[in-house]
Amino acid sequence: MRRTLIAAAFLLAGLATASAANEQLHYEPAVVRLSGILVTDYIYRPPDFGEDPETDQIERLWILKLDQPVDVIGTPDDDINSESENDVLRVGLVNFSKVKLSAHLGKRVMLEGTLFHAHTGRHHSIILLNIHKVTRLKNRRVAD
Repeated sequence: MRRTLIAAAFLLAGLATASAANEQLHYEPAVVRLSGILVTDYIYRPPDFGEDPETDQIERLWILKLDQPVDVIGTPDDDINSESENDVLRVGLVNFSKVKLSAHLGKRVMLEGTLFHAHTGRHHSIILLNIHKVTRLKNRRVAD
């Protein structure tokens, strides 16, 4: 009986560990779906990058705060996307498709698109998502 309980405990511990692992995603061209809260942040731009807020440009950044952390697996032969990143909780958004995001600000959404690694000074998140589609979700988060 004691061995059965110990075996059951190890089995449950293994299941708990497996369920706690982050989802592993891949960079473009793979299409991914990410869920979270759509938020914005602001940064100062030229001419003084915050030294003189009265004259500096202000850039609005769109960010998806993920429901759960993810790991993004690098592509070894890719100059931009070679690095893997673990425990990603915030993804910067690039909206080349001009998907309307304003109506979803502060709401829980599912975004579909392709991931790429930051590679310029204009990228303010280590991982970015080129958005193809946005879907509004119920506001409550998935149970942890």
